[in-house]
Amino acid sequence: MTGWSAVCLRMGGLLTLAALQACTPALNWRQVQLQDLKARLPCKADTATRPVPLAATPLDLQMMGCEADGALFAISHVRAQDTEAATQVVQQWRAFALQALRTEASQPASWQAPAWATQAVSLRADGQNPKGQPVQARLTWIRRGADVYHLAVYAETLTESITQPFLEDLQTP
Repeated sequence: MTGWSAVCLRMGGLLTLAALQACTPALNWRQVQLQDLKARLPCKADTATRPVPLAATPLDLQMMGCEADGALFAISHVRAQDTEAATQVVQQWRAFALQALRTEASQPASWQAPAWATQAVSLRADGQNPKGQPVQARLTWIRRGADVYHLAVYAETLTESITQPFLEDLQTP
């Protein structure tokens, strides 16, 4: 198996793994760091690293995620070969994320990107989780040079009280 099929299976496996590894149900926000990005998660995160083919080359995908209050929170990072490849990574990753949700439809999400971002994309999508159940997703990609970060929240019903604290106060050195 090659290409996007393999990526979908790998990423689906990561999402399933993160969903199975639940933490406390209360939203207990804490600062975490993935590469140079400082962000907040509402629970203790599990981490994983996997090679994925993005922008025509295998890249190491680093991911941390946890589940709290019925929502799955994930932060991921890849470093592309250069800024041009990083732009392609964002486009391919977006297509993959919608494919994993079993949907092609998405809507732009209102969000103030950090000043340090070279490129930022945020969207909402309704789809299905790996078990085929309805899920709402808030998907955000932030590029800084060759670094691409992906922040995602998945839940049966998403609210601003869940997504806003997750997407605010993102910092890099």
